[in-house]
Amino acid sequence: RGELRYNYTRVNYDDPSFDDANQQSLHFAVANNVKRSGVSWNVDYLQDRFDYRYASGSNEVELKTFQADIGHWVGPAIRLFTTQGLEPDYASLGVSAVPTTPSSPARPGLDEHFWYVGVEWRPQGRTTVSISVGDRSFGRAKRFSWRRDMRRGGVSLSYNEEPSTFLRQQLYGVRRTGELSPIDSLDGIRGSLLYVQQRLEGALTRERARSSIGLRLFRERRFDITAGSNALKGDPTEEQFGSELNLTWSLSPRSTITASTQWITRSYPLNDIDDNLRSSSLVFGHDIGAKTRFSLRLLHQQSEPQSVVTHSYNYSENQSIFLIRYIEC
Repeated sequence: RGELRYNYTRVNYDDPSFDDANQQSLHFAVANNVKRSGVSWNVDYLQDRFDYRYASGSNEVELKTFQADIGHWVGPAIRLFTTQGLEPDYASLGVSAVPTTPSSPARPGLDEHFWYVGVEWRPQGRTTVSISVGDRSFGRAKRFSWRRDMRRGGVSLSYNEEPSTFLRQQLYGVRRTGELSPIDSLDGIRGSLLYVQQRLEGALTRERARSSIGLRLFRERRFDITAGSNALKGDPTEEQFGSELNLTWSLSPRSTITASTQWITRSYPLNDIDDNLRSSSLVFGHDIGAKTRFSLRLLHQQSEPQSVVTHSYNYSENQSIFLIRYIEC
């Protein structure tokens, strides 16, 4: 199985005090890791590119990652694996962790090799545990995930250390408790463009015959990626703590309605930002035939400073999104 996805977004504001942006993202993946026997493998390539334009100039940032995961099931419950990959030498990019002044374009190559070794354990069909450690351009890296699927829902816990960008969080941060994370789009140029993240996250879902409810909690710390192997040894440039509540109802076999709310407390000392980010959405979806789905989303987002002495925006935004999706299997 595989996936090829390309996203392009352009945002233009009439108000010059806000930042215009071009955002592009490419994702390619192919894998055979469905069976729990023999050799397993997957290949994954991600590329994000950002071009921000603001009053004093522009800032271009690009993030690439290529990795191959090769493993072997030594029994029906245990898989040993290694991840080998290539990523940029972030320490040599010269991209400031404080994106308030223009910098030269950062278009890195795949210059640095990184690796993980780990074990995946599935003692039962409903439980999965994965632990791995490795070495990346920013130093030693650790990953952990635990998931328990229940008859009517599930619970999960994960921890990860990796390079990221706010757009990557927005596009690929698919949670069991909801689709994308619209609250992340409020981060933007005011947050770290390119960073190393430590992220701890837990989620709980409960499902009934015609409805489901999900709760997600997370804490994230972001570090200056240009510090290289010392990145995680310094003070974080940004800290976030957030939660999400998601409710879905089936109105009919073809129609659903989903309500969600998200809340984040953010602290960004280097830019003197200390604020609350909030997002609420209501989505109506209806299947038109076997392969086409229509949806209408109403979205409200806002940021509120937590103190008078801050550079945070007092900002709100309302969106209406109409979407028709066609899926060819």
